[in-house]
Amino acid sequence: DGAIDLEVAGGPGAYTYLWSTGDSTEDISGLGAGWYSVWVNDSICSGFDSVEVTEPPVPEAHLQDTVFCEDTSITIMARPGFLEYHWHDGSSQQQITIDHQDSIWLVVVDSNGCVSRKFWAFIRTDPVPEPVLGPDTCITFDGGILLSPGAFDQYLWQDGSDGPSFDVNQEGFFWVMVKQATCFASDTIEIWPCPPEIKLPNVFTPNGDGYNERFLP
Repeated sequence: DGAIDLEVAGGPGAYTYLWSTGDSTEDISGLGAGWYSVWVNDSICSGFDSVEVTEPPVPEAHLQDTVFCEDTSITIMARPGFLEYHWHDGSSQQQITIDHQDSIWLVVVDSNGCVSRKFWAFIRTDPVPEPVLGPDTCITFDGGILLSPGAFDQYLWQDGSDGPSFDVNQEGFFWVMVKQATCFASDTIEIWPCPPEIKLPNVFTPNGDGYNERFLP
């Protein structure tokens, strides 16, 4: 509500007042927006004046629904320029940090003492993706391994490629970073040469074809 603090100077004093509202006090309060006039009289003279009372807009402290990765935190920044900030958790700063899914609200007070309504927002978390390249393993001399970590939005392999899978034909360390919604995760695999495979026959065929003609210890 608005108010008018009237100051009168001059004359012998002992003033009387008559406002357009019907009030007869020097100051009036509980006013809405609009024009107000007052007659002031003393034992000799009278005076008249008018003043406009304006109503400032109700402060707006809009919040937006937000999503972030569940293994991180997020800072929610309110609009600047308010005298007071009152968050759902009792915080009174312009910003708050959140590390879990939650419904939040904010009430602000501006320099005129006007109080906003509650502004709500829903803070949602995305689950952390789990890429799997499998256990460390070996690769044969003439073989190959196809690494496929799973289905995700984006991929980045150790060589800069960005496909959903990666062909391996040599030893080394191989890694992939994946992105799903707002979250990132990675996995690494080591691949080494498989030892040579030696096969010894357990039978012999002395038939003159040049294979397995003799059986030796």
